[in-house]
Amino acid sequence: MDAGVLIAQVQTLSLSEEIVQLTIRGLALGAIYALIALGFVIIYKATEVINFAHGALMLFGTHIIFTLVSGQYPRLWPLTDLGQLLAFPTWLDWWTALDIKLRFPLAVALAAVVVAGLGILIERTALRKMIGQPVFAVVLITLGLEVVISTGVQVLWNPQQKGMASPFPPASTLQIGDIAIQWASVWTIIVTAGIVALFFVFFRYSRYGVAIRATAFDQEAAMAMGIKRPPPCSPSPGRSGARWPPSPAGSTSPLRWPDSSPSPRCGSPPSMRSRRRSWEGSTPPTERCSGV
Repeated sequence: MDAGVLIAQVQTLSLSEEIVQLTIRGLALGAIYALIALGFVIIYKATEVINFAHGALMLFGTHIIFTLVSGQYPRLWPLTDLGQLLAFPTWLDWWTALDIKLRFPLAVALAAVVVAGLGILIERTALRKMIGQPVFAVVLITLGLEVVISTGVQVLWNPQQKGMASPFPPASTLQIGDIAIQWASVWTIIVTAGIVALFFVFFRYSRYGVAIRATAFDQEAAMAMGIKRPPPCSPSPGRSGARWPPSPAGSTSPLRWPDSSPSPRCGSPPSMRSRRRSWEGSTPPTERCSGV
């Protein structure tokens, strides 16, 4: 089906059919926004920090997908030629020869790995140094990272509009009566529903997911229930990330626990451990296990 036939069909749709078709397109667009919001929510619940670099990381990942799908990579040297795109070398002809229906999902998977690696690098080099600092300072760092990453993407790939091959051409539609639904919209909804379902199962039934939820809700209670080191504490820029045991006496480390009072940060002081031991000794095992 070519674009002309598709346009002719749209013009002959009744009002109800046009509403259904536009609703499905709106659901597909909303599914994309839902995935973006899911990333924001997970980061905020784990760190209590709004990550302004989230969109810039998505922008970087999109350009990685463009590079892998189109077979063009940004020129890095000399600096005066930044923004020029070069074709892949001949030894990568096997990659560009792959069918787009296989190359596109592989490109998405590889881009996810690259962006995840960049996120880990940022956390290790910039955000971890802000452990115990005010949340406002961490927010400013994420805002600066957003500016740096988005500017770097525009410099390397140039700000001009780009296009790339898609496994779902505009004329490829799912026909239901007179209603034509683009396969891109269908797969967007399916993939989003699958990702949300996987997140639900992970946070609801896995031990690691339950530990993350418990820590996000109440860190000290999570420690008392046996979560030795809540997973979000180390990589989270908005929490203290303190580890047990505390620093030796006389240490100037800002991560050392106070000697008596419990801390609202990650971990537990000696008083919390003693309360947990006494509680475990006086509570039947079945009641102890019912809390998590």
